[in-house]
Amino acid sequence: DPSYFNSCNKDGTTPLFAAVQETGCRATPSYMELISYMLEKGAHPDSSACSGVYPLDVAVEKNNLEVVKALLKANANPNTSTRRGVGNTPLISAVANKNKVMVRTLLDAGADVNLPRSRGNGDSPLHIASRNFDKDMVQLLLERKANPSQVNKEYSLPLHIAASAIQSTSILNMLLAVPSVAKDVCVADQLGRSPLHYAVIAKSNHKKDVLVEHDLLILEAGADVNAVDGMGRVALHYVFGIQALSSPWAFPHCGNVLPYDPIEDVTKLTSVAGARVDIADKDGRTPLMM
Repeated sequence: DPSYFNSCNKDGTTPLFAAVQETGCRATPSYMELISYMLEKGAHPDSSACSGVYPLDVAVEKNNLEVVKALLKANANPNTSTRRGVGNTPLISAVANKNKVMVRTLLDAGADVNLPRSRGNGDSPLHIASRNFDKDMVQLLLERKANPSQVNKEYSLPLHIAASAIQSTSILNMLLAVPSVAKDVCVADQLGRSPLHYAVIAKSNHKKDVLVEHDLLILEAGADVNAVDGMGRVALHYVFGIQALSSPWAFPHCGNVLPYDPIEDVTKLTSVAGARVDIADKDGRTPLMM
């Protein structure tokens, strides 16, 4: 009787969910046999626990490919969002785990490559891969038609994330190589900051030889060097004044000494890119006053 396998105990857990939850990264033959038996006898593959977590969520989180394949074969929905935490989809969990085989399996089963988290900041799989500095995953997602122009709930693009991380030059290049991304170099997030703002902020917080390309790459892609953020600041403000900024997105460091010599970047932004030094922010300060 299928109803037996789909009934819940007092905790709201079905037999199938309990069996999947007990497996590790590899199901023992006995557990795999039990899971397959329940699915064959009519256990619903999307029977969730009272917490709103599905068997597929658990199997993906545990990196248990064998169980994932069994659930998908039984028509488990690869596009559910767990009600736990930030609302990951199975695909997002696989991306977060840096499991490319799992990602391919889910995509082949119909997982939406652009479906974001249902809560939290609303990151898409491509946002997550960019945050993880996982260039191979970024490449895989782009090959499977991930949308690099998709913003999260903070209006951030994967491009904002890649621009702000010293480990992400290769990812930045991948994103900028997508023809549709050319228009995104001027997109502002909820703080009004463009990818160029973040590239300059990141650069001015690290040694000169660590991050030498991000701002130049973004400028070459067509960024507006005089775009102002929510504080009325252009990128040039951040070259001089990163340590003085109070924004939670500026990365302050101890002391009052810049970790690199900004002269080269000032020259690049003003002489080459045409940055203006007379634009005042909301506090009335020009870049030279920072």
